[in-house]
This record gives sequence, structure tokens and C-alpha cells, in this order.
Amino acid sequence: MQKTITHADIVRLAELARIELSSEELNSLEGDLGSILNYVSELSTLTDLEGIDRNYNANTLRADEHSEESAVHTDILLAEAPHVDREYVAVKQIISKRHDN
Repeated sequence: MQKTITHADIVRLAELARIELSSEELNSLEGDLGSILNYVSELSTLTDLEGIDRNYNANTLRADEHSEESAVHTDILLAEAPHVDREYVAVKQIISKRHDN
């Protein structure tokens, strides 16, 4: 079964990802994503899976515990930071809110 992705699908994906694409990029992605979907579709038709471990990506869970007491290393880490504001590492602001009013 061949999967297809339309030009409108690519435009919608770009909108959701909040990226701008040229018409050349849209055409290229249409072909690339179509090829990927076709390949995945071919993989889903495999029936001879004997001997293949289907649990290869199973999660390994551990107890959610702290190995150290809270704030044991705070003073050491703050002493190494280039800029400190009260008990926090101070960093340069790189993101700002944009108001389109």
C-alpha cells in the first residue's frame, strides 16, 4: 500500500512547526516524506518476524529517589558559576517576549 502526502499536508506541517518553506523546499519535502512513508508502509507488511525481539525498546524503570541530600553541592556549584544572583546561577537573557500589538 503506497502512502502519499499532499502539498497541502506539507504546508500544514510547516504551519504547525512554525517554519517558512520556499516552494522548492515544499516540493522537495513532498518527495522525501512520501518516500519515507512508503518505506515505513513496506516495513509494516513484514510477516516473517520469527526470532526478532519485539521488546527492544522497552522502558527500564528505576526508583525515583535522590542519591544525595537536597542542596548538598549547592555552595560548591555556586562558587564555580561566573555570575550569581542570590542563590541562583545568573545567565544572560536570550529569549524575550514579542508583542505584536
